[in-house]
Amino acid sequence: LMRSAWKRSLAHSSRHFLHSVPQECFIPKDVIQDRVMKLLTDMKQLKGHALDGDFDVATQFRSLRLDELDVEEMTELVQNNFCVRIPKENSNFSSASDIIELLASHPQAK
Repeated sequence: LMRSAWKRSLAHSSRHFLHSVPQECFIPKDVIQDRVMKLLTDMKQLKGHALDGDFDVATQFRSLRLDELDVEEMTELVQNNFCVRIPKENSNFSSASDIIELLASHPQAK
């Protein structure tokens, strides 16, 4: 019982912490979008689609025939380039827009 109360308290304080982080601590969304799109279009799996004009922020990865390993590689690239950890349960990205939204709300993204 004590452990579950402690976990609830910790979850509440971490949510409170994120709401109290000043907006200027976050990377501007347009900067994130530019960086994410550059990062993704440099991937060999997406380079051809980008050159053909078939890839933009809203393009569904599934429509480009990317598999789970490709998305895992993207997640690793994003983590390394933005200095963040993305839990497995939050890494089911379906488009670049999903990645951008996650990073725009992550106060530790650099």
